[in-house]
Amino acid sequence: MRRAAQVLRDGITRKHRPNVIFLPHARAYACGMKARFHLLAGLALAVSALPSAAPAVDGALHPQDAVQASMLPGWRRDDGTHITALRLTLAPGWKTYWRVPGEGGIPPSFSWEGSENLARVTARWPRPFAYRTNGLQSIGYTGELLLPLEMTPRDDDVPIHVEARIELGVCEDICMPVTLRLDTDLGTAGVEDPRIRRALADQPVSATAAGVSGATCRITPIKNGLRITARIGVAPLGGPKETVVFELADPDIWVGEAETHREGGTLVAETEFVSYAEGGIVLDRSRLRLTLLGDRQAVDIQGCPAE
Repeated sequence: MRRAAQVLRDGITRKHRPNVIFLPHARAYACGMKARFHLLAGLALAVSALPSAAPAVDGALHPQDAVQASMLPGWRRDDGTHITALRLTLAPGWKTYWRVPGEGGIPPSFSWEGSENLARVTARWPRPFAYRTNGLQSIGYTGELLLPLEMTPRDDDVPIHVEARIELGVCEDICMPVTLRLDTDLGTAGVEDPRIRRALADQPVSATAAGVSGATCRITPIKNGLRITARIGVAPLGGPKETVVFELADPDIWVGEAETHREGGTLVAETEFVSYAEGGIVLDRSRLRLTLLGDRQAVDIQGCPAE
């Protein structure tokens, strides 16, 4: 985390646009390092412009063949909400990213423009796993991702027509942005799908459900940002390494990989927030979100008050 933070500080000055990250070598740039997806728009257009039968380079898959997308029909709940799921099937060896992709990932983006009878969409992300790409932490999925979606219609008695544009990163040895499009109709009935139920049950649990005895954050000013030290009273989550992911409402603030260690029953995590925007960082503790990841359990903590 400290090395990545130094790269960021050395690579950006006020004369550059705040969202542009200059990395030390091209391979690291290909993996994103928390870069906003629109910085890779040129590459995404180049990928989508290739014909579907484009030959592989050096035996590698065409990006559009690395992931296949579909939407499960799902069912309508009594309150009118339609429960469905985006199904992403990845080629062997390929990965895609969680809503917070880590320093080595590309954040996913969804557009529902063109949909009919659709007021709101809420994604319920299943538990991801942390891994490393070129020395940087990434957070995501491999194999198949079933992402449950709660879709709120404007009229409960009318089907929902979904037009979705999904921009996400896929990664094997290097990472690439891919644009996927879906066009489907969701009826007003349907049958509960056990696959979606399992994905919903695999979400990180709340702090209360995990028995978290408390979570506090100490904030220390640093150059162009803040250092955050969180102390979380929680039982071991399982596995050789516990990961803590810090999440802010402002996507333009760079969040470093957290360093974690145990002090008995307390999990301690430290990270840095860096911004080169005018006005610095205004941190609302109530909107600071922490996700704890282990082999046995994941925990979602909303808010982090002072010690």
